[in-house]
Amino acid sequence: MRACWTACLALACVANCANGAPMGARNDAVTVDHFDQMESSPPIEAANLEATLAELGRTIPANDAVLRRRYARYYCWNHRFVDGPIAGIAFANAQLGAAVQSHDLVAISDLTLCRAYQQQLLGRDALAQADYDAAVKTAQDAQDARMRGFALTARGAFESQRGRFSHALSDLLAGQRIYEELRLDYWKKANLVSIGDVYRRLGDCAHARDYYRQALTDFVKPDDLLSVAYLRTGTGLCYLDEGRNSEALSEFNAVLALHGQVAGIPDRDKAINLAIDRVNLARTLLNLKRYKEALTQGLAAKPVLDPKYHGSYLAVLEITLAEAYVALEMYGAATDRLNAAEPYILKIGDLNYRSRFHDVRARVLFAQGSTREAYLELRRLQEAAVAQFKIANELSIGQLTVQFDTERKIAENKALVAEQRDRERELATMKTIRLWQTIFIALVLMLLLLLVAFGIRQIGYAKKLKIIAETDELTRLRNRRSIMALGLQEIDKSKAGGVAVSFLAFDIDFFKHINDRYGHEAGDHALKAVAKVVSGTMRDFDRVGRTGGEEFLVILPITDLEQAIVVANRVRKAVGAAELDGIEPGLKLTISIGVAQAGEADKELADVLRRADAALYRAKVNGRNRVECDPIPKNDPQS
Repeated sequence: MRACWTACLALACVANCANGAPMGARNDAVTVDHFDQMESSPPIEAANLEATLAELGRTIPANDAVLRRRYARYYCWNHRFVDGPIAGIAFANAQLGAAVQSHDLVAISDLTLCRAYQQQLLGRDALAQADYDAAVKTAQDAQDARMRGFALTARGAFESQRGRFSHALSDLLAGQRIYEELRLDYWKKANLVSIGDVYRRLGDCAHARDYYRQALTDFVKPDDLLSVAYLRTGTGLCYLDEGRNSEALSEFNAVLALHGQVAGIPDRDKAINLAIDRVNLARTLLNLKRYKEALTQGLAAKPVLDPKYHGSYLAVLEITLAEAYVALEMYGAATDRLNAAEPYILKIGDLNYRSRFHDVRARVLFAQGSTREAYLELRRLQEAAVAQFKIANELSIGQLTVQFDTERKIAENKALVAEQRDRERELATMKTIRLWQTIFIALVLMLLLLLVAFGIRQIGYAKKLKIIAETDELTRLRNRRSIMALGLQEIDKSKAGGVAVSFLAFDIDFFKHINDRYGHEAGDHALKAVAKVVSGTMRDFDRVGRTGGEEFLVILPITDLEQAIVVANRVRKAVGAAELDGIEPGLKLTISIGVAQAGEADKELADVLRRADAALYRAKVNGRNRVECDPIPKNDPQS
C-alpha cells in the first residue's frame, strides 16, 4: 500500500488486491501488470491480507527475478511485520541489495520509500526525510511517472505531518497531476485526503472539510469503518480547532463507536485506535470544562500508547491531563503530568504544544507559591507565542488554496472537448481573479485577527506579571510596595474628597516563640493562617498587605477612627478564634493592633503610619492581644 494513503489510514488500507480475490483463485499467471492493477484498486479487508500475500508468494516462480522483486515491493508495503517497523526496515534493506545489483531503479525507489515510511513510524524523522528525498530522485532518474507520483505524495504526507506545509502541498499537487495524467482515479481521489489534512493543519478547516466530504462521497464505502472513522476524526479535529466543542464531541464519540465495531484487525491495533479517540475526547471534554470526564478518558488511553511510536499523542495527552488537574486544584498531580510531557515536547518541537506546556506550568508554579519560577515560565510562554505569531505571518493559506484549486481547474480543462476549451479557460481565469480578490481580503482580515489575538495575549501576560510583582509570595496578600502605593492613593483621595480613611498596623504576638519552638515552617503556616482570617473579615473595598516579617497593614477607606476601632476588634477576635491544629493541637494566636485615622496634620502617608505604629507599640506594652488607637492630632480641625 502506498504511503500517501497508508500514512492517513494506517490500518484501513493495509492491502490492495483487485476485487479482493487472492491471486491463486485465478487461472491466469501472475504478471507485473497484476501488481499494478492491485495497487490501483481500493483496499480489501485486512483479514484477507496475509492469505493474499502467501498465495502470491507460492504462485510466482522462484527463478523469475523481475517478478520476485515486484512481489518484494508489494510485500514490504502490505505485510504486517511481527516485530514492527524494525523488521520492516531490515526486510527493505535486504531487498534493496538485490535491486541495486540489478540496477532496477523503480524497485530501488519503491523499497527506499517503504523504508522511509518505517523510519517515520519509529519517529526517526531525519532518516525518513533522507529516504523520501532519495526515493523521489530515484523515481525521477528512472523516468517512471507512476513511481514518481507515489514517491511525491508519500513525501508530501510526511512533510504535512512535520508542519512543512508549503513543501507538502507542492509534492501533493505534483503527484495529483501525475495521477490525473495516468488516469489513476483511485489514487487521485485518495490523495485528496492528504490535501485535506494539509489544510486542516494549516487551520483552513473549510477547505479541509470539503475534501473529507468529497472523499467520503466518492471512494470510501460506508462499510469501510476505519476509513470513515479517519475522515470523521479529521472533521472532529477541525471543529476542535474552531472552538466548536460540542460538534467535536459528537464526532469523536461517533469515531469511538466506529472503532469499537471494527473487526478483522489485531487487538493491539484496535486498542491503539480507541486510545487515540480517547485522547481527542479528553481534549474536547477539557474545553467543555468537564474535567473529571476528561481525566477518565485520558487515563484510560495512557497505558495503551507506546512512547516509541505515539510521542505526539502522549504530549497532547499529558498536557491535557495536567490542565484538568489544575482546574481541579490538584497541583501535585498536574506537576507529575507536566514532567512526563516534557521529554515529548522537547523531542517534537511543536510551538503549540510548547505554548500550552509553559502556560500550564506557570499556573501550577504560581498556585504553589513559586513566583520566580512562574515568571520564568511566562517568559518562555511569551517567547513561544512570538515564534508562533511569526510563523503564522509567513503562512499564506489563501495562496496555497488558490494554487491547488487553479491546478485542478487546469487539469479539468484539458479533459474538456476542443470547442469548449477557450470558453472554459476564460471562465477559469475570471474565477481565479475573483478568488485572488477574495483571498487577499481574507488574508488581510486574518492578519488583523492574528495581531488582535497577539495583543490580547500580551495584555494577559502583562496582567499576570503585574500580579506577581505586587503579591507577597508566602501569604498571597499585597506586598509592602503595593500596599504602600495604595495607601498613598487613599490619602490623596481623602484630602481631595474630604472623606475619612483609617489604617490598622498589627503584628502577631510572640511570633518569635512560634519560630523557635515549632520551626520556621510552622511560622510560615501561622502567617498564612492569619492572612487568610484577616482577609476574610474585610469588606470588598478594604485592602490588606504584609509589610514585613509578622507585620501587616490594613487600609480602611471611608472609615473614621471609631469605625476603624470596631473593625480592629473584629479582626483581633477572629484571629484569636482561628484553629491552628496544623501546627500544634489547641494552639491559638493573638495579634496586637494600632489604629490611626489620617488627618489634615498628616502631610504624608508616613505620618499617619507612624501614629498607627505608636498605637501598636502601646498595645504591646499594655499586655498584647488588644487594640490601641492614636487620636487625630489636636491642631486638626476634625478633632
